[in-house]
Amino acid sequence: MHTRLLGVLKGGHWPTLMGAWLHLTLSFMVWLLIGALGVPIATTFGLSATETVTALAVPLLGGALLRVMGGWSCDWFGAKRTGVAVLLCELVAVIWGWLGIQSYVELLLVGSVLGIGDASFAVALPLAERAYPPAHLAQCVRVDGHSRRRDLGGLSRIGPRRSCGRSP
Repeated sequence: MHTRLLGVLKGGHWPTLMGAWLHLTLSFMVWLLIGALGVPIATTFGLSATETVTALAVPLLGGALLRVMGGWSCDWFGAKRTGVAVLLCELVAVIWGWLGIQSYVELLLVGSVLGIGDASFAVALPLAERAYPPAHLAQCVRVDGHSRRRDLGGLSRIGPRRSCGRSP
């Protein structure tokens, strides 16, 4: 198993694969941030159940739209430039949320900008695909896919416990 994985890594440019993996992992952590903080956000703003669900759905819906734009940007401007732009937009959203959201409308705007984390699919996967020959693509995407599932599962288990005041 490990020998085959090492063979796959040597078959292409492994730093590109690692960069794509890190980009995707960081983007997903940012993308899911509003979900992990949903309870404290709802308490702070006194949101109703409908407003809370809407605020939590905005990054998912925004991400679906921004993924199309991310794919288009990768084709026109290149995956590296688009990847840097995605990370900068995520940074703006996190800083905006950290410095203080004053209204529900601002919360929805920050959530829509956080949706750009979903556009990392359109950046990371083409980068990994271009760095490896077709014979190794399935293994590269599988390595990338396992990391996504592990990160998403970890956030869904740890985030709600911490937000309710319990540690994992």
